[in-house]
Amino acid sequence: MLLNHTPCKGGQPRGFTIVELLTAIAIIAVLVAILIPVTNSVITNAGVSKNLANLRNLQAANMLYATNNDGLYVPVGTFDGTGAYKNHWHRNPDFAPIYLEVSDVYAWPEELLSPKAALRDIHGNLMIERSYGYNYTGLGSYGVPDTSRNATLNQVFQPAQTLAFADALDWQIQINGADKYKGVEEVGNPNNNSAIAYRYNDKAGVVYFDGHTELLSRDDVIGNVELWTIREVQ
Repeated sequence: MLLNHTPCKGGQPRGFTIVELLTAIAIIAVLVAILIPVTNSVITNAGVSKNLANLRNLQAANMLYATNNDGLYVPVGTFDGTGAYKNHWHRNPDFAPIYLEVSDVYAWPEELLSPKAALRDIHGNLMIERSYGYNYTGLGSYGVPDTSRNATLNQVFQPAQTLAFADALDWQIQINGADKYKGVEEVGNPNNNSAIAYRYNDKAGVVYFDGHTELLSRDDVIGNVELWTIREVQ
């Protein structure tokens, strides 16, 4: 059976047989099956690399802030005279605008956010406070008037083992939020509170106080007191 006529020697038309056509289709299908996972892997790896670079830059800025502020890292948050939050780390005018060149602390540029973050504001914009969270485990009580939740250089006596920032659904994170993430990112979910987010093949990007980064699984994070707790030098 001839499906397509092409010239051949002697001027006689020659077509592709069904067997030849099916063989070609089978080869194409095999190539597609090989290339799709490779392409997906490249895209995923690029996202992971970008994510870890963002976290590394966050902590590098935090370290520089501490150097210029008598050993105090940027506060996770500060409380006013009534004990209400008045300033969060990502909206601190002395942090992101100076050390990360963020011109609007209420609308961080998307290139500084977690590539797989999904929660958006009412205008459809991704949010830094639903992208990365800052660890406050061990930093004292909530809502004490006229105080701030600051880690200091001499508090973090194991900076290579203590978590600073991570992929998160909240702007602040703690050990009690280690197992809240269920793989769905939705506005108003109570599980968002203090929750670390395992967005990259069930792993979360983290950066330590010494500035190095890695991906951690849920099992690496849950109940890992050494990872989470910021405490005084013994």
